[in-house]
Amino acid sequence: MPPLLKRPYDLMSLTWNQGHTRNDQDIYCYCGKGYNPHKSMAQCQRCEQWYHCDCMACLKKRPLMFGDVFYDFVCSICAGGDEQFQHDTLTWIEAVQLVLFHLTRLKRLSKGKQQEHFYFRYANEICELAESEWDRILAPKPQTSMWRNTIASTLSTHPKLFLSGAALSDYGKGWWALVSEEPLLRQKRKARAMPSSGSEQKITKKLKRRAIKQETDASPASDDASPKKQKIESTMDQDPRSPKKSGKQATRESSGDDDGESQDAAKDGPKLRLISQQDEWHILQELEHASGELPPEAMRLRRKLALRRLKRSLHLKLFDIDAAVRQQLRGKGPMEPMNGPAKDALLPTSATEAAGAGSRAAKAEAEARSKEQLLEKGTPYQNSFASRLYGTARRATTLTANEPWLSAWNGRKLRPFIRRDYENKTARMLLLDQITIAKGQPRVAKTLGTEYESHANDTSIDYVYFQRELLDPTNQLLRLCFWDGIDVSESLQFPEYSIVALYKRCVVGCAFMTPEAYITYFAVLPGWERAGIGQFMLYHLFQTMISKDITLHVSANNNAMILYQKFGFKPEEFIVNFYDKYLPNESIFSKNAFFLRLRR
Repeated sequence: MPPLLKRPYDLMSLTWNQGHTRNDQDIYCYCGKGYNPHKSMAQCQRCEQWYHCDCMACLKKRPLMFGDVFYDFVCSICAGGDEQFQHDTLTWIEAVQLVLFHLTRLKRLSKGKQQEHFYFRYANEICELAESEWDRILAPKPQTSMWRNTIASTLSTHPKLFLSGAALSDYGKGWWALVSEEPLLRQKRKARAMPSSGSEQKITKKLKRRAIKQETDASPASDDASPKKQKIESTMDQDPRSPKKSGKQATRESSGDDDGESQDAAKDGPKLRLISQQDEWHILQELEHASGELPPEAMRLRRKLALRRLKRSLHLKLFDIDAAVRQQLRGKGPMEPMNGPAKDALLPTSATEAAGAGSRAAKAEAEARSKEQLLEKGTPYQNSFASRLYGTARRATTLTANEPWLSAWNGRKLRPFIRRDYENKTARMLLLDQITIAKGQPRVAKTLGTEYESHANDTSIDYVYFQRELLDPTNQLLRLCFWDGIDVSESLQFPEYSIVALYKRCVVGCAFMTPEAYITYFAVLPGWERAGIGQFMLYHLFQTMISKDITLHVSANNNAMILYQKFGFKPEEFIVNFYDKYLPNESIFSKNAFFLRLRR
């Protein structure tokens, strides 16, 4: 059907309200029919008329959700041909707001009981609708295995926008509603690029403000506008027959031109603004979870933002070069110069050779004394460049941090070790201890004696929180135990809900849980069983979430079912082909799964 190029009514004769959402004549769209509250509509950017999605060629098969204002649309009449439609890529907060607004509007339009707030299930309603509309509202964001956890964290960390039904007897945990049903507002942003642009274009948009700042901090006199080049060009363009101007007059005129250009540049220049701490956090998260390789500028910005966040967590003062220079200029004292080279090093060679033997001996003695002082007041090894080359002695036996740190999720203080188990030993540990003590020589285990016992008492199984240094070995362990492509990098956002078992630098077990008390992964390396590793990891996760029910999915023939039953888990549902998209055909695990719950 060809696009419509004419309306059956006069658009200029319509009388609109203040918000330009309704007109008194109740005439809209190409068809000229009235407003229907049960159908969504889209507004043209040019003529500002509203159109039924059912009458639009671009949205006829898939209408917009109620409350969706995050798009750019031009009708066929204003475009002079086919309709133009482009949807924005929403943030997680905007996407969850839009989904809840659409679900609430459907409830309001239904004939059921009306109430002040409508609550919806997190998994069955909110996540399902978000997944069905992913390609429109969230693309090109990657749909990772833990995107549902991101929605859960968005709901739980914005109490001013979303209401939890945990305190209500009719609903409980996992039910959410909107605080206010006011129409959503669209923030000023650029339209989404085509899907072929990739992740680098998204990062480049985030770094645009930084690039503008670098351009403004650069020298204002570029190669094309430098005074020397302007003087040369004015000399070449000058007519040789015209009278020459004096140097003062030429200087005055050139300075006047430069002032005019600088004033024009100041008027046309970009208006910079400082980004907030929340913006820094969002940019850092996108840089750390980028799917592609980052350019050098983005990597440098990621390091700087991480350093600023670390200083804030340690309550350290952030360096502000503008404030430092301003304070120095306002001070009464002179500016302190940097320490220059020694005076003796600036002496000419002839003067040094002319000095006597006594002066040379005194100079040598002074140099030796300065070297001793340098050794005494040198850089500590842990902060030196040598430590970056050779590593630290502590890193030879473990991968955990040296000192406690603060969690980025709730600011909780996390210690380097949760527990160090020196009692339980696996057969693999005993074998490795024997190999270490034998030192490459063939010796019978019985002849090792007390040397073996003392060495065995020094080794332990360490339980630590999940850290960035453990990301790669943990992914390798999970891919070995389950399937390829597993990535638990999102668990770095809430490390207090995770635990990793280490034997020196080897990851032998891990367990992860979301803030919504759902266990995502639980695995122990083959050969490291019968040492209580799995039991302690589950016990630790249960202690971090005392007030909530713990849930998980487990394969029907997985031996971990026995361990879960010991802790009190009860099966609630049997799901057929739950792991069909994840487990390969040659896997020994069943693709059917049980849904288990531990009620608290």
